[in-house]
Amino acid sequence: MNADEIITSAVMLLQQITDDPDEAQRHLSDAERTGAIATLSSLGEQAAGIHDAAGLLTLADGILRLIEDTPGLRAWLIAKKSDIASRQLLRSRFIAKETVMREKRRTGEAQPRITQASIGDGDQKSRDLQERLDFILRKMYEVRDGMKQALQDATDADKPRPGAR
Repeated sequence: MNADEIITSAVMLLQQITDDPDEAQRHLSDAERTGAIATLSSLGEQAAGIHDAAGLLTLADGILRLIEDTPGLRAWLIAKKSDIASRQLLRSRFIAKETVMREKRRTGEAQPRITQASIGDGDQKSRDLQERLDFILRKMYEVRDGMKQALQDATDADKPRPGAR
């Protein structure tokens, strides 16, 4: 497992939800939808402070955990034989290791490997990070807004119409 696999998995699952929002809504109860909306909003707030790959990795893990921990989404999007607990543990260990290494580099305990290829590619990496973050956020908000609309539609359908008996 590596950072790219984690981020790509989150992007692919968000894409599936946005590609077929009606199917996504069919798999969610109102309670699951409400919880997912709150989680997506919270992840969106956290994303405002992301400025490095570790932050993007943590955001992707949050998205994956939301899907894995929401029964309707899990049943629809994740293979039945998947060992979710093991996947979450592996991701947690990987992210913890990356966080420790990032902190060591920040404090000078570990120096990043500088190669000829890495010289001058910081701007490109920064642009790539920002593009991936922007894409994930657009998809997250699209999913969240679709869930909000479905919840509102369900609430409106339950309201009696004026003049109706």
